[in-house]
Amino acid sequence: DDDTEIYLFGSIHALPPETPWRRDELMDVFEEADIVYFETSARDSGANYMDFFQIGLAEPGEGVEDVLSEAQYTLLSMDAEGEMAGYGVENWMERELASSREVRSLESSTSVAQAFSDLPMEAQIAMLMDGFENPDPDDMNGFESFQTTIRDWLKGNPDALYDDTMEEMRVRQPEAYAVMFTNRNTDWAEQLNALMTEETGTILVVAGAGHFTGPESVILMLEDMGWKPEQF
Repeated sequence: DDDTEIYLFGSIHALPPETPWRRDELMDVFEEADIVYFETSARDSGANYMDFFQIGLAEPGEGVEDVLSEAQYTLLSMDAEGEMAGYGVENWMERELASSREVRSLESSTSVAQAFSDLPMEAQIAMLMDGFENPDPDDMNGFESFQTTIRDWLKGNPDALYDDTMEEMRVRQPEAYAVMFTNRNTDWAEQLNALMTEETGTILVVAGAGHFTGPESVILMLEDMGWKPEQF
């Protein structure tokens, strides 16, 4: 509006080293923004990681070894994640931000963990094992799928990102999808709408790219509120 400008940057949380994502236009906004929002930031006093880990502790008899079949547990134990979160967008940005910069969180560290914890155990297991039950014999570590996600992201193609990465989850795991995307997107869109009237200056919001695509995206929700987001 007249005194507030919000930039939304869809991130990838874990990236291969040397991925060329830091284009000049983005870096200009990153350096000049009055406020930088992340999904959750360790700098935000509202983030309580002890509570986060407490939520993640299983009750007796509900540990991973207890609720998974022997075959499921074997598959999970064999997984080796080849990409590093240390090269992800948020980690890089948080390292680069001076301590004097104003950094905020869109949500507390416990909100999503609590929502997942409240899901039926069957839904929790389905999300945990997604991609392992019927692995592609030529893609045991999901590398090709991950590379497709990166390509769609680097091209700035949100529709392809949704088709290649998110649509299957929305169809196969609707409960988990609602927790991960729909519910959070609704909350974030309301926050962004309020920021326009409550704040002034330039605001950069950095959140997973999946939140800005698909039929329940933050973008569409903002449009329903009367805003007209433009791809930058």
